Amino acid sequence: MNKLLRITTIVDRPVLLENTVEKLAQRHTDFSYSEKFKTVYWQSFDSSSVETYLEGSNAFREENSACRSSFVAPFLFTCLQQKNKAYKLTWSVSLS
Repeated sequence: MNKLLRITTIVDRPVLLENTVEKLAQRHTDFSYSEKFKTVYWQSFDSSSVETYLEGSNAFREENSACRSSFVAPFLFTCLQQKNKAYKLTWSVSLS
């Protein structure tokens, strides 16, 4: 028998998370090294990562029962940037 399970996650302060990731993406980069190793098949890029803690809550619901739990967990966010392009958030992972 298959049961439907719904999981909802809510971050307590999303604005703080947004500010942290924006600071990560706005750091200064020097691409002068990219000319040294330039090839036809390879492209240089810059990576930047930050670890930050998130607070929030998870809600689990299954037919007639529900459960809610709070969490504080470390997450790692990584941005990549190719030469002359904007940073892009490419990876985030929970470290717990």
